[in-house]
Amino acid sequence: MKSSFFSQRSDLELSLLFLAVVVALALTGLAFDSNWPKFLRVATAFVGYAVVLLIATRRSARPPLTAFVLAGAVAGLLSGLVRPEPMPMRFVLTLTLAAAALLGPAHFFGLKHAGRLRQRMLSV
Repeated sequence: MKSSFFSQRSDLELSLLFLAVVVALALTGLAFDSNWPKFLRVATAFVGYAVVLLIATRRSARPPLTAFVLAGAVAGLLSGLVRPEPMPMRFVLTLTLAAAALLGPAHFFGLKHAGRLRQRMLSV
């Protein structure tokens, strides 16, 4: 069985679940440090990323890269806007573009190659 792309929506949902566990661990550390502003930023950015990605891909068995880029941009924008101290708009824009260029594509290509990696691991 050849799988050159993440084959099912369940792969996307599973990856978001894994990411949610990682974010929950980070939020736990932030809560123990009583770093509530950063807790709010991380939680808001993750929820925004996950919601936008699930909505943008709900009708697609093979979600396009643009859906991941959009979700990354939303995460970056929310993270920039939820900061307790006012930030210059150019900083928020830079954060938005960086998240769109890094977070979304990293998730997309990770999912794209996870099927092949899984096949290699199971065939050994």
